Amino acid sequence: MFWIFTGAEIAILSLAIIGCISGFVQIQKLSHSFRKPYDLDNLLSSVTIVGAYIYAIFSIIAAAINIDQLETKNIVVLIQNVLLLVQVSCQGMIVAEAGRRICATRNQQVAKPGRQIITFLLFANITLWILDTFMTHNWITQELQLQFYGLLAWGIISRISLPLLIFYRFHSCVVLVEIWKNTYRTKEAI
Repeated sequence: MFWIFTGAEIAILSLAIIGCISGFVQIQKLSHSFRKPYDLDNLLSSVTIVGAYIYAIFSIIAAAINIDQLETKNIVVLIQNVLLLVQVSCQGMIVAEAGRRICATRNQQVAKPGRQIITFLLFANITLWILDTFMTHNWITQELQLQFYGLLAWGIISRISLPLLIFYRFHSCVVLVEIWKNTYRTKEAI
């Protein structure tokens, strides 16, 4: 179960990072908007991203300290959490940038640059939300962290960071739907 979960998460995180990078290129083709994102969305994104960072950083520490044993699990957990850290950072930047863009010209309304990337990131976040909700709390997926920190310390760390990580995924889905709907809206629909 560990290998299925980590393999799936590494694959999705890698594809989401590639999607974010290509999304930066596509989003630059859109015009700037003068509307500000909602303050509540900014607050929720800022607070919940901290949970993702806490979980990833503490997992990286647990895997990196034991990396000299050259166990495959240590390397996989290290890669998984480095990818999580990079993906959350890239996605936060692309969400912030896409929230300030709009299709203003006729060519932008026809081409809708970056819309497919936003759709892909939406489905990637839904999938990661499901994985995090049902699998990340399982002791099998956190065995390395439990061995390194102990039951009490890792229990506290995971009970603080995992709900924030799960809510980050859910909130990202909502924000990406709003971007998909508002950024690519045609003038006839306004």
